[in-house]
Amino acid sequence: MSKSELRPKLSTTELAFRIYASFRAHPHICNVLTHISHAKWSEVERSISSILDPATTSDGLSPLGKNIVDLMVAERGITGKILKPFFHTVLHRLVDPPQSERLIRHIEALFRDLELMTQHPRAAACAEHIS
Repeated sequence: MSKSELRPKLSTTELAFRIYASFRAHPHICNVLTHISHAKWSEVERSISSILDPATTSDGLSPLGKNIVDLMVAERGITGKILKPFFHTVLHRLVDPPQSERLIRHIEALFRDLELMTQHPRAAACAEHIS
């Protein structure tokens, strides 16, 4: 039996909780998330759950969720350089490789959409009216 077959299948909610717990256990990540969430850790957990949900689109993310996506992908600043590899390591420990890669691609797509909206706000506004 392979290691991936031994891993329990986690719901999005359970996976989000485990990632949330790992972020809280990391001193620097915990401090930054406490700051950007105004110490509302239930919102951090809810945002992580939303980010991990494959049905979530970039326009469905809260401002906190958008900030967390940026930290998970962009590698900007000290925190981004710490959080992205930490998140990937935790994710790979919790779920099998195909699922972790799907989630990473989903989060990267959210990030690309957010970046596009930031760079071209008029185009994003027009696209919202069309859909």
